[in-house]
This record gives sequence, C-alpha cells and structure tokens, in this order.
Amino acid sequence: MKEHSLKRCMILKKRDEVSLVIRTGMTFRKGCIKLILLPRSSGEYCKVAFLVSKKLGKKAVLRNKIKRWMREIFRTNKKYFPKNIWMVFSINEKYSNVSYQTALSDFMELVNSEELSGHTDKILSEMHLTCKKV
Repeated sequence: MKEHSLKRCMILKKRDEVSLVIRTGMTFRKGCIKLILLPRSSGEYCKVAFLVSKKLGKKAVLRNKIKRWMREIFRTNKKYFPKNIWMVFSINEKYSNVSYQTALSDFMELVNSEELSGHTDKILSEMHLTCKKV
C-alpha cells in the first residue's frame, strides 16, 4: 500500500456518521482550519469527511477546489493521526481569503499544537496505541 494514498474506505460519507462526529466530537481550530475529532473503539483506518459550506462561497467550482486542497493536505499528513479516529475537516473562512499555502500552514500548526497532540495522546493511551510525532 502506498503511504500517501487516500482509500475510499477512509472517507466518511454517511450523513449519520458525519453528524455523529459533529455532535459529539472535540473541535479544534487554527486559522482557517477546523477539525472535529471523535475517537472510535476500533477501526482499520482513520476516517475523514471534508465539509465545505455554501455560506462561504456560492460557486461549486471554488468549493470543489477547496475540497481537493483539503484532501491533499490530509492525504500527505494522515500519519499524524491514529487509526481509530473519525474526523471532520473543514475551512471556515471565505474562499477568496484562503490559499493552499495558508490552509497547509494552518493545518500543520494545528497538528503541532499542544491542545491537539494532548488530545490524541490521551486517545492513544486509552487504546494502547502509538502515533508518529511531528
């Protein structure tokens, strides 16, 4: 398996699963990035949903571009998350104000933040697992 691949089974698509993560998950924000994490008792893969709101930009072309950016950012940095976690990844700023580089730097700041790493360490210790550190 390629290290940087994003398999279909790694994407949350069911409305019930996404709403469960949004309702009960822990939210982390940094810059334009918003991550909601929900630990699961078991799982072969880390699962993620990419949400882009129409409120921030009406054109579907721009929303799809932002989703491609989010998928690429997650795909290349998924090693920093444990396998038994579901997450929702979104951008909460007008699309005209966001570039790929700002989204990437905000995501990396969030991954390196003490708050997020403390939360994932807690999840990992409860599940007796390990995860790569930045």
